[in-house]
Amino acid sequence: MSLGCGNKVSKSIPQRVVSLVPSVTEILFALGAEERLVGVTAFCDYPEEARLKPKVGDFSNPSLERILRLEPDIVFATAPEQLRIVGKLRNLGITTEVVNPESVGAVIETVRRIGGLVHRNDKAEEIIDEIVEERRRLGDLVKKVRRRPRVYVELDVNPLFTVGRGSFVNELVELAGGENIVESGMPYLTVNPEIIVANDPEVIVLVYSGRKEEVSSRIGWNDISAIRNGRVYDDVDEDLIARPGPRCIKGALELFKRFHPVIQ
Repeated sequence: MSLGCGNKVSKSIPQRVVSLVPSVTEILFALGAEERLVGVTAFCDYPEEARLKPKVGDFSNPSLERILRLEPDIVFATAPEQLRIVGKLRNLGITTEVVNPESVGAVIETVRRIGGLVHRNDKAEEIIDEIVEERRRLGDLVKKVRRRPRVYVELDVNPLFTVGRGSFVNELVELAGGENIVESGMPYLTVNPEIIVANDPEVIVLVYSGRKEEVSSRIGWNDISAIRNGRVYDDVDEDLIARPGPRCIKGALELFKRFHPVIQ
């Protein structure tokens, strides 16, 4: 996890917070600090009340002018996509925290850190306890698994974009009792279709909806086990498995239900 700040955070409680990160927005709501949240991106859509907050642009291109207009005490951003605006904010003296958790453990530390910054330490520990307990319960289910299915997770198409062993999504796959067929240590990468065919995934998870039929009709993919056995899924909530926030173990549980439907 990369977690840094621009200026030294004041000991006083920040009253005006801008979040450029959907997972941070979720954390702030879970902490009960939503009344201080004065600006979010168009991608900050959970919980539903987050959609009502003033928008400062989209995830990749937030507006510096809109952020400054909100006079924030602190801005939360992520890396690497938002490092450019982070530099601009820090140059202007705006306290900026960069969060980029790539593991469940890093999510826990991010919750704890944000809880401390907004003086919601006790609530942060409650959230962490819930995440830990959910992970324990899921682990108990996975202990009943006899073998882990080979899994291919597709984030995008043209070119095929997937997750490697160093990613947050890969950890959720493993927590859910699956084995990623992509052995690369790169967190996110493009992949040759021939590699997918050669590794014959037993389960395919599409982190977008509406492409299930297209995947099943790809040339040369008809012999892939997941396609032959009807185990291509595009119905998992993308935000649950691609957004490293308080609901992450719920995302892993959704994957578990697809990997091991007979164990509930």
